[in-house]
Amino acid sequence: MKCPKCGADSSVKDTRAYMDVFLKRTRLCFNNHRFVSFEVLAGHLQRRDMETTRKAILGQRPAEHKLKRAILEHHAGLGSGLVAELVGCSSAYVRQVRREANPL
Repeated sequence: MKCPKCGADSSVKDTRAYMDVFLKRTRLCFNNHRFVSFEVLAGHLQRRDMETTRKAILGQRPAEHKLKRAILEHHAGLGSGLVAELVGCSSAYVRQVRREANPL
């Protein structure tokens, strides 16, 4: 699969079942861009289920962007443990968001 940022080939780093009908694959391109892809498991979906699942996935994106913005902008000077308590996520997620925003 090609990277959406740079178009380079990518490799799969992690695969997990997602909502019983998708495979969620974490990928890393050869330019070190990390992205996620979703694959539908063939034969497990009715048309109505696919629409419901698609809405659930798309509904998560605005909340995720809002959370990342809060971590990066509003709580920039605080430690990851304190930020995690304030925004309601894990400190590992806070560190991951900060790493993605400021790579070395």
